[in-house]
Amino acid sequence: MSVQRRPFSISSLKNETPATCKSELNEIDRKITQLVKRAGHLGINTADLAEVTESNTGGAGKRPNFLQIMGWRMKEESRRINYVKGISDVKPIPQRIEELVDRKLQITVHVNQLRQSESMSEGAQAAEDDSQDDSESKVGSDWKGGTADIWDSFRTGRSLGLSDFKSEVNELREEASSPLSFAEGLYTLVTGLKDEDLHKSGPAVLNTFTEMLGSGRLSRKDQASVKSMRLDLKGKLPGGLESPRSSSGLESPRSSSGLESPRSLESPRSLESPRSLESPRSSGDLINVLNKPVEREVSQILNRCKSQLRDSGDLSTRTTAQPFQDELAVLQKSVSSKGGLTDASRDEMQETISAGVENIDNLIVESRGVLLELTEEVGTILMDRFDRMAFAEDSHDRYRINSSASRALAAMTGRVHESASLTAFEKGSLLLTLHHAQQKIFG
Repeated sequence: MSVQRRPFSISSLKNETPATCKSELNEIDRKITQLVKRAGHLGINTADLAEVTESNTGGAGKRPNFLQIMGWRMKEESRRINYVKGISDVKPIPQRIEELVDRKLQITVHVNQLRQSESMSEGAQAAEDDSQDDSESKVGSDWKGGTADIWDSFRTGRSLGLSDFKSEVNELREEASSPLSFAEGLYTLVTGLKDEDLHKSGPAVLNTFTEMLGSGRLSRKDQASVKSMRLDLKGKLPGGLESPRSSSGLESPRSSSGLESPRSLESPRSLESPRSLESPRSSGDLINVLNKPVEREVSQILNRCKSQLRDSGDLSTRTTAQPFQDELAVLQKSVSSKGGLTDASRDEMQETISAGVENIDNLIVESRGVLLELTEEVGTILMDRFDRMAFAEDSHDRYRINSSASRALAAMTGRVHESASLTAFEKGSLLLTLHHAQQKIFG
């Protein structure tokens, strides 16, 4: 009576957790090791007989005798025949090893998916938390009261341009639907002024921004926008002028943001004087100065990731690239919420981090691609050998065909050893597959 053989299926892992998967992976490793050692004694190549264990010889260092080897071969041959006839579902050693390797790969993929799912859930929760903090600024008139004194005391002199400017500011204060809309409109108005009018009105605008930042009416996201506008405007003024009432600055005790002052991100050399922002190169220099620490951090994360993926031989500790992707996500979130950055500098930092994320993705994709490509190549070599064998006329032809296939597999073995794109586990799996392929050729 035929016994139904059920192949491993990834669906059987639905209820598995990373902990239970790790236990099964350890058991699979043990079985593979045991079968590989036994297969070494049953192979045609007598060099394999040097690999002995205490469990299969009765004592460490003892060579299995001829009768032991013949007994193992007869048992395996019986299993092969019974499997082909459908009498038993116990497969010969090579197929059992291959099946265990496939199962090991499936479980590893499943564990990676579980970790990725957990990370995405945590990221979604974090994003939800951030959305509550970054909701729109509170709409109300409190922020208007704090800026009234600034503009009531603003003097236009005989400048028609400033008179029009003040009228437009008053209209904007009445019509603005939110603090941010007023700040953006004010910034647009003041940057439209020229020379002396800009210099005279700039300090009042800076004071308004400072007052709004200390009002507690701005969301974290809107605070970052206002700070960016304030910093940019300050760079357009001679000496970064601001009246004494702004001495509280962005560190006003009334501020509830808890964010660092933009000055904490500025380089002492590049911003010794506010005039340093006036030079054509100052904006780019500032971006470079701010981006350097981010570049170093991303580079360090990538180096650790490469080392972990490529050099570690312990599957139980190698895990995946997920921890390093998580580090970049935290860094990205930190840059997004950091105050005192211009849009250009923030974009530059985010691009650096995104490049790091892409590099890790490429490492993973490259590894998977090389693994698939090499596995398919092994199959192609074996199929080509099978096709050519059908037309072999004598033993000399068969020997030549087998030798050609063996040399191709040997060359692949060298490529696997030298590959910098494969993890230790993937290299081990491929080398085992190549070993089985050599056995099929000469078995």
